[in-house]
Amino acid sequence: MWVTQRVLAPKSVKQKVVLRLVCASSILGASAMAPKDTRHSAPIQNWEEDTRELEYFSVAPFLIPHAKKKHYGGEDTYFITKDGLAMGVFDGVGGWADSGVNPREYSYKIMEGCLKAAEEMPAESRTPLSILKAGWTYAKSIVGSSTACVATFSPKKTEDAFLLSMNIVNVGDSGVLVVNNDTGEVVAATKEQQHRFNCPYQLGHSNDTPDHGDKYFYDMRPGQTVVFGTDGLFDNLFAKEIGAIVTENKGEATQKVAEEIAKAALKVAKNKKAVSPFTRHAQAAGYSQRSALGGKEDDITVIVARFNPPKAKNAQRE
Repeated sequence: MWVTQRVLAPKSVKQKVVLRLVCASSILGASAMAPKDTRHSAPIQNWEEDTRELEYFSVAPFLIPHAKKKHYGGEDTYFITKDGLAMGVFDGVGGWADSGVNPREYSYKIMEGCLKAAEEMPAESRTPLSILKAGWTYAKSIVGSSTACVATFSPKKTEDAFLLSMNIVNVGDSGVLVVNNDTGEVVAATKEQQHRFNCPYQLGHSNDTPDHGDKYFYDMRPGQTVVFGTDGLFDNLFAKEIGAIVTENKGEATQKVAEEIAKAALKVAKNKKAVSPFTRHAQAAGYSQRSALGGKEDDITVIVARFNPPKAKNAQRE
């Protein structure tokens, strides 16, 4: 059961082409524009080193930076704790590049603060909101802003089932899907938060705070997969397409699933004639069908988390 603890105003998506409004600021910037000075860029993350394999839970990320931002890692960042039971994705607001600010600096700093806080907290006392508040405070000195989606997981045993409780806080237009592996059915999904067209909720130099995020709760069952992504994923693939990829690759390693999802999003992003989720939202915002066609080139960050039944303590004898 998916429980939404808070649902905010109706949502819309950011504009594809070019301009992105930075909330609580007069800055307008091109989302495909790299910052003029990347000498102080935050470190590039190595997603290949961040796979986590637990007895009943596996987690793996995959990142594809925008082609023009690849040299400094793009503006998306993510974290996964060592125990694999807390994670998050962050998307630095590209409009800051027009003012000479590297958007990656803020998204990396808030991610770093969230990871530090999550690792220091006992697993049983972690909450997405407490982690995000810690990261937000940690990044106060950095100019910029970022969307954020943070989740925690905890094992939960009932009389008839072994579950994995997932808690989420989402600020902005990143998000989460829950998919049944065998059928590809998307059984739960977050909703993006927008102040208005082209202006997602964001933390940093903004009036938004972690408390403005939507909160969600879901009890995962064995055989389900959670897909986290920044808007580079969700602007290019529909939920049912992501679900189909999960099912098609259910026998593959978790990182392979994340890779296939990210590459599918990239393929649509480069297709100027595709009918994408961006297309639908842009049309709803008043753009013509012709101008709205195509995917949206952006950084693409995907984290896949799969819940498998725990191994029986007493293996069956041959």
